[in-house]
Amino acid sequence: MRGALALLVAVVVAIAIGVTVLDATTPPGTSHTAGLGSPHLLLEGDGVGAIRFGVSRASAVAALDRRLGRPQVARPIALGCDVDAYVQWSALVAYFLGGRFVGYSTPLDLHASRHDANEVTSEGLHVGDTLARLERLYAGRVELSLEQGGSWHASTPTGSLSGYLTNELHHSPVPAVASIESGNLGCPAMAP
Repeated sequence: MRGALALLVAVVVAIAIGVTVLDATTPPGTSHTAGLGSPHLLLEGDGVGAIRFGVSRASAVAALDRRLGRPQVARPIALGCDVDAYVQWSALVAYFLGGRFVGYSTPLDLHASRHDANEVTSEGLHVGDTLARLERLYAGRVELSLEQGGSWHASTPTGSLSGYLTNELHHSPVPAVASIESGNLGCPAMAP
């Protein structure tokens, strides 16, 4: 009994500080992710890791800086479209409105060359994953579209995820996930 209690306390502490948690159902070489302290950047329908939409820009940028390093670009946007600023790192673009974190996107990768990148959804989707994997992970919750050259949208318990595909549906080669995004991203033409 004492051993089980110690294990339970260790798991709770690990999750609270954001480490990767492995269990018997986790296939070798993969992990469940908890927060920004893990090797993966957890992309959710309501934020990134422990950073939820609505937190202050300063808090979101500080937390993402700790995980991703210094941003490459930070700019105001004067065009409106529900976004007035963005901050860009190599792995992520964070969008802001009125000093609040309102959305994010991974860089668009039309060649799906970032398959080994550390950005992952809680269901296990990465940029570069196949269309078949996307549909399997979000079974019954994914919609595909020909818009913008091929795009996808999935409902999750924490909100909506969406993104672009590497090419249009029903074309060769088979499309793969080119980006993962959530929240307000502004107008498509103004995104970095």
